[in-house]
Amino acid sequence: MLDRNAVFIPTVAKRNRRNRRATVGSEKSMIIRELGECLFALGIVGVELATHPTNPMRIRHRPATLPDALVLAVLDHRNAILDLLNDGYSPTEPEAVYIYFERLGIGDDLGMPTHSGSPAWLIAVGESMKHSYLQTTNTIGCKSCQDL
Repeated sequence: MLDRNAVFIPTVAKRNRRNRRATVGSEKSMIIRELGECLFALGIVGVELATHPTNPMRIRHRPATLPDALVLAVLDHRNAILDLLNDGYSPTEPEAVYIYFERLGIGDDLGMPTHSGSPAWLIAVGESMKHSYLQTTNTIGCKSCQDL
C-alpha cells in the first residue's frame, strides 16, 4: 500500500524505457494516448476535476480519495490536465470532433453535467484523444499500435 503522504515525482524515464525506439513525434502521440486513457479512467470512476480557486497550479478532485493508480496518473499528467481545465479542449481532426461532441451530447441527454472537469467531459475528452492518437499512428504506420 502506498503512503498517501509521500511525495511522488513522476519521471519520463519509465516512458522512454517502454518504447526505446520512440521518436519525438511518436513520443508526443504516446503522451496524448496516456493522457486520454487517464482522463477516460477518471471519468468512468466518476471523478470531477477542477483547478483550486486560490492556487491555479493545484488540481482539486471529487471524491477526496482516489485509487493509487489514478493518483499517480494525475500526477504524471498534471500540467496537461491543468492546461485542459484552464483552456478547454478543442479537437482538430473531424472524427475526434465528432466523438467529442457525441459523448458530450450523450452525457447531456442523460442529465449529467458536461462542464470542464465533469465526468462526462473527462470521458468525451479521453475518447477523443484516444481516437486522435489512433488516427495519427495509423497515418504514420506505427507498428507499436498493432496491439491496441
